[in-house]
Amino acid sequence: MIVRPRLDADAEALVAILARTHALDGYPVRESRVTWDWLVDEILHAWTAAQDDRPIGHVGIAEPVDGSLLPTGSLEVTRLFVDPDVRGAGAAGRLLDVVEGHAVQLDRPLGLEVVAGSEAAIRFYLRRGWTEIGQRAATWSTADGARPTLIGFVAPPAG
Repeated sequence: MIVRPRLDADAEALVAILARTHALDGYPVRESRVTWDWLVDEILHAWTAAQDDRPIGHVGIAEPVDGSLLPTGSLEVTRLFVDPDVRGAGAAGRLLDVVEGHAVQLDRPLGLEVVAGSEAAIRFYLRRGWTEIGQRAATWSTADGARPTLIGFVAPPAG
């Protein structure tokens, strides 16, 4: 498995993986986000995990949205997902390693927000030493009009 910068040529495979992820895990929360446009919108940098030159996962970083729980000056991890067929092989960890290293190179703290109830994701970040920093209501709504609770996390200090 390698992690490399995301390519436009990854679009079809990544959107197909995102659609399977949405169907299995409800991520992204809104089905209308299962698009290439959502994967590239407001992303500063993005990477693809690939196995045998086939995309199997994705992560991006962005500037935090207004109202975010993240500390001033942070970068936000976003759109992290791995093909359900290859979970457990370390792709999510490798993707997050690259993002964490990139943030260190830029000398910027790193954080993210997770929808409350996303237990596997929360356990993953906690195992990696990330710290919960608070909760807030999302500024967006689900298809049924609910505003989910978001939980903020920050990465452990580099070093």
